Amino acid sequence: MRINEVERRVGVTKKNIRFYEDEGLLKPGRSAENGYRDYTEADVEALARIKLLRQLSVPLEDIRRLQTGELTLTACMHTQQAELERRARDLEQISGVCADIAQSGTELESMDVSAWEARIAELERTGTRFMNVKNDRTKKLLGPTAITVGLCIVLLAAEVLLVQAIRAEAPPLLISILLLGAPPAVAGGLIAALWLRVKEVEGGEEDEAAQY
Repeated sequence: MRINEVERRVGVTKKNIRFYEDEGLLKPGRSAENGYRDYTEADVEALARIKLLRQLSVPLEDIRRLQTGELTLTACMHTQQAELERRARDLEQISGVCADIAQSGTELESMDVSAWEARIAELERTGTRFMNVKNDRTKKLLGPTAITVGLCIVLLAAEVLLVQAIRAEAPPLLISILLLGAPPAVAGGLIAALWLRVKEVEGGEEDEAAQY
């Protein structure tokens, strides 16, 4: 069956379905005739299970471990129950802070931010988790930067080898230009992609997985 029918039957949008495929949680076959995704009843059942687990806030990694047999459903549910109970305790503490701020009668401009931050810091020291509003740029950019630098080094080495080969073989000028221009062009594309990633991180984008 096609993705439109799967969307209708399971109640999961096409965007979500493709996201789960990208995450490796759903692996439909391909039609031999046109190469389109061809979903089976087993895929529909697998997607329904994923939907149910996500409704229970089970992390994607735990779903992956369930599918591979690394994690049992019983153990997963016990872990998730404990996590949800912890969240409930956190929400109770956060709700208390909100109630105290409301009862203080202050407005935004006159709020004693330092005092409330101290209150939150104390609760965090005792284990309460508040929403993380920090944008950890270093962690998010470390991987893309390392990959870009590594590939640029490889391209530089390739450029050196090409120069040596061209000097030895003396091919036509046009071919020489094309060969010598390829590594810098690829390196430029990598650097441009890294720059776009830097701008995304500076904009504070959320990881897409958190939306599903």
